[in-house]
Amino acid sequence: MKSSPGAAKWVPWLLAFAFTLPLQAEKTDVVVLRNGDRLTGEIKLMERGKLKFKTDATGTIYIEWDDIATISSSQVLQLELDTGERYTGLLMEEEQENMLRLGTDVDIVTLPIQKIVNIEPIESNFRDRIKGDIRAGYNYTLASDISQFNFGLDVDYRTELNIFSLDLDGNFTDSTDSDTNTRVLSSFGYTNLRPKRWLLGLIGSYERNDQLGLDKRLSAGAGAGRFLRQTNHNQLRFIAGLLISREDVAEEDSAGNALESTFSIDYDWYRYDDPELDISLDFEVIPSLSDFGRVRAQVDLNLDWEVVNDLFLHIGFYDSYDNEASGDEAVKNDYGIVTSVVWKL
Repeated sequence: MKSSPGAAKWVPWLLAFAFTLPLQAEKTDVVVLRNGDRLTGEIKLMERGKLKFKTDATGTIYIEWDDIATISSSQVLQLELDTGERYTGLLMEEEQENMLRLGTDVDIVTLPIQKIVNIEPIESNFRDRIKGDIRAGYNYTLASDISQFNFGLDVDYRTELNIFSLDLDGNFTDSTDSDTNTRVLSSFGYTNLRPKRWLLGLIGSYERNDQLGLDKRLSAGAGAGRFLRQTNHNQLRFIAGLLISREDVAEEDSAGNALESTFSIDYDWYRYDDPELDISLDFEVIPSLSDFGRVRAQVDLNLDWEVVNDLFLHIGFYDSYDNEASGDEAVKNDYGIVTSVVWKL
């Protein structure tokens, strides 16, 4: 990383000028590709190895990050490196290929383009900060007269240092020989991004699982963690925390409260060449602190394969485990495979 201290005195004036521009002012961001082509438009976002870029001629397009030689921008942007470092400022013209020249409020820094894993415009509107997907699927077997419906919703809203997330998963199985079996898991989370890839978070969740004999579980808690790996192709995250849970169990009149610890590890690998492919593995283990010996766990393995633009085929495997599941018909494991169609927001 190199800098030009002599030019630093001009940076505060450049930033002050940028912040006084009207919010509706036309953006003049320039992307130079490795083949020499130049595109003029507006940077909307860069994450997961792709730059979201809007031009008057083409509308919103996605450019593979490996195809970009350099960028300049009239917007104030936040850049995040794979080391967890974050810089905020203006991207200036840079003659050296594979480098970005950023003017911050104290200095001008030159960053290797392959080290950048996220770019977020500071003045982006509410809609541009929302990312997520909606999925739904239906299966029916005539021989057994069993039908299954599943749906899901994953939404993230990100600011410079905060991420708000909403996740919802539901599975409903019905047959003529038994009552409808319901599995619902929803959660709301808040994550505060800290230096050096560390993070702090809050979470609240609701769960119902007829197979495990669980009518309702409400949980709330806090934790801390770290991105152990963060690149334009994969990321690995570990989180540990504490939960307070309240359960309503089938065939029991009273609800019980519990203090629990939680440990989770999430791995996500993605390929942005056509067709896009995303494989994720989430594993969480929850030992009880107030009921020693009880352990719950959740495993989710998901594959999303792009069929057409922003439309994906989803195949998922889940396994919910509770070594002290209650109820006459309850089992310790509830697992299954779901298929659905996903639309990326």
